[in-house]
Amino acid sequence: MALCFQPMGYGDSRATSSNPMPSLTDTTLVIRCPYSLVGIKHRTLIAHKDGRFVCRDCAHTVRPGVPEYRCTCRLCLRWSRETTPGGVKSPVGTC
Repeated sequence: MALCFQPMGYGDSRATSSNPMPSLTDTTLVIRCPYSLVGIKHRTLIAHKDGRFVCRDCAHTVRPGVPEYRCTCRLCLRWSRETTPGGVKSPVGTC
């Protein structure tokens, strides 16, 4: 589906305050959970007013635009514990 935007003149009645024309900058941010699946797709996170996006199933949280933010859901904490230095489990076991 392609959108076609035509310039509108002053006398054009299509653009009114009750029916504004969409612009090319109108977008919807969709963020999906890396852990929860619905069928074969990852579940869409729910947007909150404070800027967080949260999964309703596993509580995975994302804050777009905040690079230092780290999720504290149980799956992220497990992954972080297993991949950080000193937290990696030895495949051989302990001595």
